[in-house]
Amino acid sequence: MSKKQGMAANTGESSRKLDDLLTKMDVLLEAKNGMLKKLNKLEETQGTIVKDIDKLKQSLQDSQQKVEKKADRTETVALERKFEDLEKPTCLEVEVMRAHRTYIKQNAGDTPKPRPIHVYLLRYTDKVSILKSAASKLKNNKYKNSQIFISDDVSKTMRTEWAKLRQDYLPAIKTKTNVLFVFIPWSVPAQMLYKEDGAEKLKSFNLPKE
Repeated sequence: MSKKQGMAANTGESSRKLDDLLTKMDVLLEAKNGMLKKLNKLEETQGTIVKDIDKLKQSLQDSQQKVEKKADRTETVALERKFEDLEKPTCLEVEVMRAHRTYIKQNAGDTPKPRPIHVYLLRYTDKVSILKSAASKLKNNKYKNSQIFISDDVSKTMRTEWAKLRQDYLPAIKTKTNVLFVFIPWSVPAQMLYKEDGAEKLKSFNLPKE
């Protein structure tokens, strides 16, 4: 084989190798483009899923707010009816000077607790009538399985005296054989009322002065 023939053979071999390499590169490039297209579709799909999730979250939040508003309204109407029922039998005409809710400390994750409502009445007799009516009407008339309480807004000292009566004196009177029943009314000054067997009237026990 001559020198020229050898060079021609080498050139042909190199050309074939180059063609094979270019073919492989084309295949790899096509595969790369295919992968990029799949990635783009995957990103689009993920974006659609994220949007759908956001829409679902917003829809759920809107639905929850509607349910809460409806529940609040239902509870408010039910509570209003309770107090309407409380007022009708007694024919009370109460004049309220002002009313406000009382702040209570609640942790962020806790179930919301009902806040007490303070009501200032124009007449003392209205307060007495309401307390008497509440004692008889609300005892067996619960709201959402919870007892409704209406009490006189008194000083901390008075509440301490009531507690002292319950702890230190109420058990002793209860154990007497001739006592039919005993209770501590929401009254000022702090006292216990009880009825003895055979007695026509209630007897009272006032907290001893220290």
